[in-house]
Amino acid sequence: MLNIIKGILIAISTIVPGVSGGTMMIILGVYDKSIEALSALTSFKFIHRKMVIQLAIGVVLGLLLFSSAMLWLIGEFPYVMSFLFLGIVIFGLGAIVKRVKWDMFRPYHILFLIGGIFIGLVMTTGESSALFEFSGSPIKKLIMILIAGIIIAVALILPGISTSFLLLALGLYEDTLVAIKSLDLGFIIPLGIGVLAGALLTTKLLEYCMKEHPTPTYLMIIGFILGSIGEIYPGWPESTSGIIASILAFIGGTLIMYLLQVIMRKYPEYED
Repeated sequence: MLNIIKGILIAISTIVPGVSGGTMMIILGVYDKSIEALSALTSFKFIHRKMVIQLAIGVVLGLLLFSSAMLWLIGEFPYVMSFLFLGIVIFGLGAIVKRVKWDMFRPYHILFLIGGIFIGLVMTTGESSALFEFSGSPIKKLIMILIAGIIIAVALILPGISTSFLLLALGLYEDTLVAIKSLDLGFIIPLGIGVLAGALLTTKLLEYCMKEHPTPTYLMIIGFILGSIGEIYPGWPESTSGIIASILAFIGGTLIMYLLQVIMRKYPEYED
């Protein structure tokens, strides 16, 4: 049951522009095993079955049940929702920092942190505009959706890179949410195939980096997150009541993550 709730939270974080599903997976303690499971699929092995199935159920439920609600909340309460997720992400950074093998740290590793910050900034600054043109023949549209799915897989896998922001840049954000709400399989299936193909192509390399070079890898991931935080931070609202609500939302986000981590420590047997 706990992994299903984690899957729902991952789905919600994926829906929100500026928030990374990969970051949420690390915060919730399922990132490493998910990468291992995806990597094993390239060798036709299905490991961590229970966790993967439960997460998948949670993600599907989260997308189906909360996509419309989250979009409404973001539209009606943009500052409150932004500060809520800001609290979640910033508190969750502590969980990622703990994964760095500090006894293996070398001065040049700081370059990976700086590089991650730079990439995060590049990925989340500037105007969002459609990079892909989806007009034309059905075959052309199908091919473009497949290619977009492969690109999106990178954002899904790399913590700190917002999948929703990348969907906006590709011109696919609204189309994807509409397709999910209307169960448009003609759109969802090719996009899903592209995402799966992209994930399988990149997870082997990422798994190797995390196992063989954990210190620079996690420092770069921290850099990704630090560089992309600006995409979540909306600035301060003008009214005093708005500021108070935003502060309370930030505190609420940190409390949510604290409680989740307490539950995960108390019931570790549900993590796999």
